[in-house]
Amino acid sequence: FHNSWSSLVISLFGLLGIFYGNPTKEWRFTISYMILFIIGIGSFLLHSTLHWLPQSSDEVPMLWINNSFLYCLLEMTAPFNQPTYQYLGIIIIIVTIIQTYVYYALQVFYPAFLFSFISVTLLIVIWTRHYSMSVKDPQVNKEQSLLYKLSFCSFVLVGGVLWLIDMNLCSYLSPIYNNYTPGGMTFHIIWHITAGYAAYMLSMFLGLIRVYQLQLKAKIYWIAGFLPIWTETSKLH
Repeated sequence: FHNSWSSLVISLFGLLGIFYGNPTKEWRFTISYMILFIIGIGSFLLHSTLHWLPQSSDEVPMLWINNSFLYCLLEMTAPFNQPTYQYLGIIIIIVTIIQTYVYYALQVFYPAFLFSFISVTLLIVIWTRHYSMSVKDPQVNKEQSLLYKLSFCSFVLVGGVLWLIDMNLCSYLSPIYNNYTPGGMTFHIIWHITAGYAAYMLSMFLGLIRVYQLQLKAKIYWIAGFLPIWTETSKLH
């Protein structure tokens, strides 16, 4: 039960991003948020049914969202509506289709999925770290640094660590969950929430860097001090 409802939090982050997380109104960001929404629904179905098909609906979109982040990074400095790499979108789609096919062909070989996801995630972490240090505008630098740190800490230092603990110490933790937590709540719930939050924050980070590259002026409003949304965007020139 708890793993199911916490999965829907991921989808809520996706919906929030679709409506309030795209300052440039470009499809690249809308697609990222749509995939995040799908991940949440897939995770909900997985934990509700424990069937292999919903499991794929949870894991395959995790590969897709990484591809969408890579596209955003590769096209970060492109002029508006003028891609730097003309066929990059098609290449990303082809790669995504191949990944999906390989996943279903090797669905019993879970390490293949983990290797693909973790390796691309590490690349994204390193690449975004570069951007987090490259902006010269003090105000933009302050905001993008905060977005990057919140995304990194949420995914790697909190969610990732608890996911590893939960996966590898499940047999030891189960009695504790069952006897000492409300309704048998597990670390996996925190993983869902922090992973969804991290993906949302990374998308906001990429949006902010894109705003800077296009020389737009945009304003971020922080809901309750921890959840950012875009409230306005206007051209400087």
